[in-house]
Amino acid sequence: MKPHQAWVRTALSIFTIGLFALTSTPISAQSTAPSATLEELSGRLLGYGFDEPELIVGALPAKLPLELALPTGARIIGTQMRSGNNLEIVLDVKDTAETIQAFFATQLKGFESKGSNSSNKGGFVFSGFQSERAYQSDQLYCRPDLSFSVTIYRLDAAIKDVRLRLNGYDCDINAPSNLTLPKLTPPTGAEVRQLTSGYGGEVSSSVRLETTLGATAIYAHYVAQLQAAGWQTSENVTLKVGTIGSLELKDASGKTWRMLLIVTLEGNGNVRASLRAFGV
Repeated sequence: MKPHQAWVRTALSIFTIGLFALTSTPISAQSTAPSATLEELSGRLLGYGFDEPELIVGALPAKLPLELALPTGARIIGTQMRSGNNLEIVLDVKDTAETIQAFFATQLKGFESKGSNSSNKGGFVFSGFQSERAYQSDQLYCRPDLSFSVTIYRLDAAIKDVRLRLNGYDCDINAPSNLTLPKLTPPTGAEVRQLTSGYGGEVSSSVRLETTLGATAIYAHYVAQLQAAGWQTSENVTLKVGTIGSLELKDASGKTWRMLLIVTLEGNGNVRASLRAFGV
């Protein structure tokens, strides 16, 4: 064997051994993740590379920005803490959602109840027979410097998943609106392809339909339902791509609401309708 051939074989052997070590060692090292690594992984997944939270397993923070009692028998799963007074407490509570919500309502001193942000507030729907099954129960409470929300999941289970969230911005961004819209059902023959709704300080809803009807007919269909619910049309403009209209409503408390309703053609037999309502 020539000297250079022996050198090449030796180098290949060393490379192969090194490659095997590189590829095999991490597999065995990751087979059992220590708790510290698991905590780091959880923080990174929740933080997406920035503002990684501090995770407290099985306990509340040593200091909270409010006095907080927990329901009898509540099991503390843990707490996720971010910068400032931004934190989420996870509990297991064996009780009804109504009893749990009533408990926290009596505990919060100095907070104003803003109601639920997930209850059915109307807007575009698939059909008049759409079910209203509740998947969560939530209540938002506000004071000038802090928001406190109670959200309950697993409503059908004996032990509820309860989330207590504290931060300083939900009351400015996500405070529920007290406006309830009628259910806006689609025209006969139209297929609903997409629905979105949002209920905060403003109410928004949108729907995309597959239909042979034009934008003007879809607009008239939805306006008729709004008018039947007490909304009055103030003006509308018909454009080549659709129709835009504004409507007004005075609710039982005397507050005036305005709505912008837009219906546009998207092509391929699709029409989109969207609305945004806000108090004035």
